[in-house]
Amino acid sequence: MSLRKIVLRLDTLAAGLVTALTLRRRSVTAMFVAYSVVAFAGIGLLTKLSIHGAGGECHRFVTVALLLTPCFGVYFATRPRFATSRGVGTLTIMAVALAVMLPAFSAAEWLLGNRDFVCRSGVDNHASLDCRTAMGSRPGETPQVAYVEPALWYPFAGCRPLNVPGAQKDHGGHDIFTGYPQMGAGSLDALGAWRGPGQPLPAYCSVHSSDSVCAGLLARPGACARETDSVQRCLLPVAGRVSP
Repeated sequence: MSLRKIVLRLDTLAAGLVTALTLRRRSVTAMFVAYSVVAFAGIGLLTKLSIHGAGGECHRFVTVALLLTPCFGVYFATRPRFATSRGVGTLTIMAVALAVMLPAFSAAEWLLGNRDFVCRSGVDNHASLDCRTAMGSRPGETPQVAYVEPALWYPFAGCRPLNVPGAQKDHGGHDIFTGYPQMGAGSLDALGAWRGPGQPLPAYCSVHSSDSVCAGLLARPGACARETDSVQRCLLPVAGRVSP
């Protein structure tokens, strides 16, 4: 994928160089220089930079110009006088067409093959979920620290913003929590620390939950209120300190 992105940029760079040398206009030269800076900066960071000793995240830098490449390519290919420039215009258009066709093929590959493999492999597909009706989401919600039962976690977190601890203990060397979320009763201490001493902790549970934390809350009169047909919002009186 990263090699494809590099080729895509080199094609457009070649088209820009030919255009600038052929027309010799200040505006075209400035556009070529601007695109060259963006493209070479991305390629340089891709090949030279590592993040926490690994290169897996460096492809992000070469992606910066991904949306700009077709725009610059079309600009170079549509400059005037190319029809009479001894075939140079045809070569430039071919280079730009290749640069545009590569991401088009990549998109087709995703739609016709990789999409189902990535989106449906081992996880439920919640693409058709109505977040407002099923999870009670509303526009403009701010992230909240809350307990969500494991069976409900992914559709709920996909619909409503949450602050939750990650399951990795060392956080991969980052200053933020990374990896899979910490779920279940084991997350209560971390959630309680984030809420602060004496602060109640919201908990979102299925109506007929079998989760140990939610089952204890649902058994307490007045501890929960119906949020939607399938979700109840409960309160742990003291965050992370009350056993169900």
